Amino acid sequence: MQDLQLRMEDPNDQARPEEAEIELPQPTEQWTRLQRKLKDRLPAGQTTVLIRSNVYFGIENQWCIEAALAHVLALPAGTPCEHCSLGIGKRPFVDCAVLDSVFGGACTNCKAAHGQSFCTFRNGGLITESAILQKNGCNNVQPKIRNRAIEMGPEVYGKWLETLPGTVTVECIMYAEEILRRFAKQDLVVLSYIEQKREQVEYEPALQAQLVASCQNNVDLMSQSNVQNHQTPDDEETPDTTRYLQAAAHMDQIMNALVQERRESWDLCKSHPVFRYLVRYKHEQIKQALRAFFDRRYTGLVALAIKADGVLEALKKMTVGNEMLLLRLRDDGEFGYMQAMLNRLSKDVGDGDEPWSLHRINVSVWEQLMAQARHNKG
Repeated sequence: MQDLQLRMEDPNDQARPEEAEIELPQPTEQWTRLQRKLKDRLPAGQTTVLIRSNVYFGIENQWCIEAALAHVLALPAGTPCEHCSLGIGKRPFVDCAVLDSVFGGACTNCKAAHGQSFCTFRNGGLITESAILQKNGCNNVQPKIRNRAIEMGPEVYGKWLETLPGTVTVECIMYAEEILRRFAKQDLVVLSYIEQKREQVEYEPALQAQLVASCQNNVDLMSQSNVQNHQTPDDEETPDTTRYLQAAAHMDQIMNALVQERRESWDLCKSHPVFRYLVRYKHEQIKQALRAFFDRRYTGLVALAIKADGVLEALKKMTVGNEMLLLRLRDDGEFGYMQAMLNRLSKDVGDGDEPWSLHRINVSVWEQLMAQARHNKG
């Protein structure tokens, strides 16, 4: 292709565009790369692209130039993307058109208007938070696109449920959705996807039969151990820290089950429409919220296992929002925070001192929990 000509659409005569040419700037590296990719498909000589007369075309922006080049071969979409349908943003081209997988499947209008990432063709039909918050220079744009995102919520959510494998448990879906709901509980779009609210779902061990059975086995084992080894005429009850240490030897099943639940819940979070809707910098924050959620779940199950029911309500109030008072699950997959914590603690360990380990951290946390719980209960 030798040259690219842009012609302005005449608003008074749709069939005969106004003869106004716009000179393109010096080709950029991105332009050259895209032109090379399409060179066998581009027509020879000068090619004309029709743009709207009432829209400023930012030829100084490389994504506008790239969009114009791709628009030469792009085919009109059967159904326009949500942004083109709503007339959102400064959309320069007359048609909503897509060129194969160029721009990740986004239409050329979205590419030219604000970069390809906002197009609903690229996001599986999903309107993103970034698209709602973009600066369009029009006060009525945000409510319009937000209302459309809320309207689309049930349909997008239904399609997501259909893609889930049969092995996914209802509990893990509930955990993932509750974490996402808490993270953005004031966002009306999020609430259109997630309606159920379970404020203390991490402290409901009855939701998982395997964990309840494991806890009951631990209680039985510890009851026998108390009678045989720890009960004395002067002591009516074994100290809570000693009981925790007894339980720790039998907690592997609970630990393994929770680590598996955490992994499955994180996978569900990453595929959930709400996760894809939220801006990317929030994704790591959601991951840390999920980590703390399952540490709280572990803390509650340990309290159940060692018959600490009397202080469980106090533990709930103390541990929500206070990560320093949480028992920790071990590292697994993408959750590798424990090793970093142990490395930091190990720098302060002197010769002959007990090295830090996950077990030592949890015993130390449990001692603090029980001391504060008794104080709060009293």
